[in-house]
Amino acid sequence: MLLPIFVFLLLAVFVIGRYFDLQISLDMAVAEALRAESFGYNGKKVFYEEWKNLTGLDAKKVNCYITKNLNVITVTASTEIELAPYFEHFKIPNPKIKSKLSQVISLTRK
Repeated sequence: MLLPIFVFLLLAVFVIGRYFDLQISLDMAVAEALRAESFGYNGKKVFYEEWKNLTGLDAKKVNCYITKNLNVITVTASTEIELAPYFEHFKIPNPKIKSKLSQVISLTRK
């Protein structure tokens, strides 16, 4: 009688672990894109390559935006995690993860 509850809790632990794994991977990819962009490379290309290397997931489901305002570069990325089919019964929306990182590229003193 308790077995279904324990199985459900075990599956929930795996889903939560996957959520944090993807959040950390997204943060790392955003940091790499920001670093590349600050050195003058194509930050979006670096982001998508890093995302693929870290997660093995398709880059089509991830959105990456890079903005430059004066001396500040901002990289923002977001994606939606697809839950496993056995969670469809509970009508839980797919969680979304976001990451944003900014860097000042140069400061001048007078």
